[in-house]
Amino acid sequence: PVTHNKAWIEMIHRYLAMSVGFLILVLAVVSTWQKFKGHVAEKDAWQVRPFWALVH
Repeated sequence: PVTHNKAWIEMIHRYLAMSVGFLILVLAVVSTWQKFKGHVAEKDAWQVRPFWALVH
């Protein structure tokens, strides 16, 4: 049985997870767009990659 309290906790979790997914999508689009426009140097991309390994 699903209680009212559990349902609200699940909905909050879903919306937070969706927000994180949306932010990741925005970061990917913006970084690709900046690289396409030539605003990001190649060495800057290497400095960000070790951080993403920790996030996963």
